[in-house]
Amino acid sequence: MTRRISPHLLATDSPALTALMARARELVAEGELINLAQAVVDFPPPLEFIEEVRRVAGDPAVHRYTPDPGLPDLRAMLARHVAERYGLDADPENGLIVTPGANQACFSALAALLEPGDEVIIPTPWYFNHAMTVQMLGGVVKAVPTSPGNGHLPDLGQVARAVSPRTKAMVLVNPNNPTGGRYPDQWVLELGGLLAGRRIWVVADQTYQEMVYEGGRPLSIGSLPGMADWTATAGSFSKSLSLAGWRIGFLAGPPALLEQVLKIHDSSVISTAHITQRGLMAALPVIDTHLERVMPRLKSRRDALMASLGGFPALRAATPGGSPFVLVHLPDGMDDAAFSSRLLEEERVAAVPAGGMGPGGASALRLSFAATGVEQLAEAGRRIGRLAGSGPDGGGGR
Repeated sequence: MTRRISPHLLATDSPALTALMARARELVAEGELINLAQAVVDFPPPLEFIEEVRRVAGDPAVHRYTPDPGLPDLRAMLARHVAERYGLDADPENGLIVTPGANQACFSALAALLEPGDEVIIPTPWYFNHAMTVQMLGGVVKAVPTSPGNGHLPDLGQVARAVSPRTKAMVLVNPNNPTGGRYPDQWVLELGGLLAGRRIWVVADQTYQEMVYEGGRPLSIGSLPGMADWTATAGSFSKSLSLAGWRIGFLAGPPALLEQVLKIHDSSVISTAHITQRGLMAALPVIDTHLERVMPRLKSRRDALMASLGGFPALRAATPGGSPFVLVHLPDGMDDAAFSSRLLEEERVAAVPAGGMGPGGASALRLSFAATGVEQLAEAGRRIGRLAGSGPDGGGGR
């Protein structure tokens, strides 16, 4: 039977999160669980969104398709949004598509670009869905390792050495999932200088563009001279407006690319849900008010978790500058998958083993503080530190 399934798909590993979340749901039913596995924020979306979807639910139009790229009025709003907040000059008619989240946007961009054997540079640890996409399409992931010592900032010399005649694209996630790193603007400028003129595409996943704690929103590489024609920028409102379940985001880029992306978009999703687009039109004008409520609370959670982890010398973690993630490195050689399993079963803490996020994720865990209170985060840090200190494989006495 498997001989009739795509060999590229068969060779693609399933994300570790799938089995972990299934077991976590079982434990929730049994009692206490501190869930640091999935980054769905627990703050409600803006009231304006909720009121609008209620208001239009009876409108027959919202039960029909929109144009494939999205409602024209919403695309016009999004073009202004990305100009003001990303520095992008996106043509709302031909250079911007409303998508069901950033995941689908990035998948579609890579599917439009890659041929089997093409190489894609991705800093590691990486967001597993991007690596999975490259593998599914028959591409080759070229890993650029990072370390917590400098906030997981990729070394530009290593990026340059990863370029080969088969390099088609680089995936850049800024702020980063899973590391929490916010790449400095100067670094982004230098990366743009390295890539400009080499005809290497950038798929810029800026899902966490609004979720930064210091230094303001990061520089978008697509806004740099020479990069607009070679950058596809994906954005999402899953986290910034708490709309994960409503599935809405966008892809902005050169019209010649998006014309081809629309073929993938039409054959896979046709269009983003009409009612979600209407709701977003009501929520976008209040995004700053929403973030002013949410971000101080997320920062308090980040600080509580970092303070707790900091009490255990065996653990290493860089303070995240953006996103709701901390990547915590366990003692060298510790099996992150085995540790994660023990942490779940014995300590009732769910955390994602990062070994499946590329070679840079070995002996590390991705922790999310998106939906957990300060006290529970402090307790989770203590439980992780206690288990990590129990032996080189997390298997000694407690």
